[in-house]
Amino acid sequence: MGEDITVKVMRGGSIDIQLRAHEGRGNPLAYEIVREPQSGRLEGFRQADRNRQGSASIVYVHGDDEGSIEDEFTFRARGLIGGGVSSPIKVKIRIVDAPPRLGIAPMVDFSAVAGESDVQQLILANEGGGLLEGSIEPAEPFHVEGDGRFSLGRGQSTGLLIRFSPQSTDSIPPQKLSPAPADPGTSVTLKGEAKAPFSASAEPMELGPDGSRTGKVSVANLSTSPLALRFETEPKDTANVPETVQVPAGGMSEIPVTIGTEKKGGAVGLQIRISSTHYEQELVVEAPAVPPKLEVGTKELDFLQTDEAEVLVRNAGGVEGEFSLDLPKGIQSLAGAESFRVPPDSETRVLLRLENKKDANAGESLIVDLRKDGKVRVPLLFPSPTPSPTPFTTPQPPDTPAQDPPKPWKLNKDVKLKTGPDGPIIAWISAKSQWTNAQVEVIDEKGPRIYREEPARKNWWETAVEWWFGQAAETTKAVQEKLENRLRVPGEDSPAADTNERKEPEWKELKVSSQDATNAMFRWRIVAQGKAGNMMQVSDEFRLASGELAKAPVAAPPTTTEPESRGELPREIRKHRKVFSRAQPITPKAWSPAKDGATIIFEMPLDVAVRDYRFERMQRLFGLDPATGHPCITYEGKPFLEGSAEILDRQSSMRDGKRRDEITVRFSGMRAGTEVYWRVVPLAEGGGELPPSEPLHFWTLPPWRFPWTSAALAACTIFLAVLVFMRWKSRRSAR
Repeated sequence: MGEDITVKVMRGGSIDIQLRAHEGRGNPLAYEIVREPQSGRLEGFRQADRNRQGSASIVYVHGDDEGSIEDEFTFRARGLIGGGVSSPIKVKIRIVDAPPRLGIAPMVDFSAVAGESDVQQLILANEGGGLLEGSIEPAEPFHVEGDGRFSLGRGQSTGLLIRFSPQSTDSIPPQKLSPAPADPGTSVTLKGEAKAPFSASAEPMELGPDGSRTGKVSVANLSTSPLALRFETEPKDTANVPETVQVPAGGMSEIPVTIGTEKKGGAVGLQIRISSTHYEQELVVEAPAVPPKLEVGTKELDFLQTDEAEVLVRNAGGVEGEFSLDLPKGIQSLAGAESFRVPPDSETRVLLRLENKKDANAGESLIVDLRKDGKVRVPLLFPSPTPSPTPFTTPQPPDTPAQDPPKPWKLNKDVKLKTGPDGPIIAWISAKSQWTNAQVEVIDEKGPRIYREEPARKNWWETAVEWWFGQAAETTKAVQEKLENRLRVPGEDSPAADTNERKEPEWKELKVSSQDATNAMFRWRIVAQGKAGNMMQVSDEFRLASGELAKAPVAAPPTTTEPESRGELPREIRKHRKVFSRAQPITPKAWSPAKDGATIIFEMPLDVAVRDYRFERMQRLFGLDPATGHPCITYEGKPFLEGSAEILDRQSSMRDGKRRDEITVRFSGMRAGTEVYWRVVPLAEGGGELPPSEPLHFWTLPPWRFPWTSAALAACTIFLAVLVFMRWKSRRSAR
């Protein structure tokens, strides 16, 4: 007889198990294994004494089956005397897991890092039993690649990649982490020190002979990876510096810094900010001042017609300059000062007055002391103290204006006016004597141009029919000419024309629209082509009036009205008002039209400082000058006219001794396909308005229209082609 046994063993471990059985008469027993275990093995069987009744022992060794939780085997005992056998006796084995235990390095030290470090591997191992799960989540600036989770069975290990990416050079305290929640007693310390990924230095900028200032910034890459560095300057748009620069790992680059000649000025503490992804450094580069450069813009002082004259001194340098005047006798400065200052990139005018003409001597000059730029001598022109007698000369008769050559075309004879159903018709001789190809020319506010008859508007069907019959007529004419050539007798020539017969002149006709016939601004004339090939006027200029041709009067030049006064101008403006014409010239340099306006770049020469500009929309009016009776064109500004103007850019420059303003203006808010007129009104710095400019004339883009005529012609052509093809195909099939 025997009893079942239950024991426990650690997973993967071994245990010594005692096997026991009993025989009633106390005879010796022998033990034998009936069924082996499934998840382990048996070894080391021993029996205490085979000659007497007693126990036996055997060792159970658990295998690598991580999923098993229990195992069993059976044995039985046999009596050596009598041969009795016991029933199978079970030995149940429970597999017990040991608690998990994490093995990890106590510290990961990244030392000093510039920029971003290389990854380091953190080894985690389960030195206990069971299943060890957890995660590691370090804080900035330490990063773990992936999600940082791990799951380790008994005896398993893994490695997590840790990266150190400092974003500043501040001191970074060590981080102590407990990565496994099941084993909170174990921890790892992450430690690192941040260094700047690059270093930068700069020297003061140098001044060039042309007024430019140049320097350089040296940048060294202290990290183990290439760096993309960004550069920013303060004040902005002062220096020319590249926006980004690539610096190789462990390398060095020199970045040029330039302040061009167009940006003159005083000494500048240029701030340059150099930044990478997580670090930046600021440098202050000292730029020297551009010294003043004074120039005298007055060639001579003319006191012949007036008692006042001006001395003009310009400063083409970067800082304020100073000059003084050495005045001769009889001349005084109205400014009441001995020295004068000139701001950079500007000019200063000093008004002088001739007080005593007796003290003025011809040949004297004014000395302008420009300090370090030297002294400049300006000649003086004085009136003679005693006027020299004028020699007697015989008065000459006034010049007689040259007479125009006689015109071969006479009005109401060679040029006639007829009455048509839709308006007047001009008829003229097409050729006469040595003149050929005579045409009608019209003169209006836009200038002379050949007058063309406006074509009648036709629908697509009329256009297609006209084209079809035109082709048929040309084909018929070609066939007739071919038949006539065949029927002509060989050797027979065409009858010669009678040279003595007088050839009748050929007349041309041109229909004039009713609107153009009543336009008082139109002047008409006949132009023809001469032997030299040039077109010239061969008739007097005429107008269309009440069914007859009337000789047109000679056109007077357009009148320009003086702009209305807007209050008393300041003395500075009134003093220099002579430099302005009645209408200041305006020079368009570029034109970009749009549907609702245009963008125009134009230039205005001005000799007085202008604070700003105002734009006025003008309306062109046609009429007669009440003084002369000649047609004239006037422009009038009206507040209700649509449209607005916005100054986008304004640049001033000096050329040919005059100040010129280049202005970029965007005109908007107007209808598409219209012709508009604007004028510019300069506003003086001291207040008030200066005389306006000439009218600025441009067009807006016309609205888009669908090409119905082209589409109709294309459809008609396709239809005719299909008809021809179908007829050809039917004839071919009939054959």
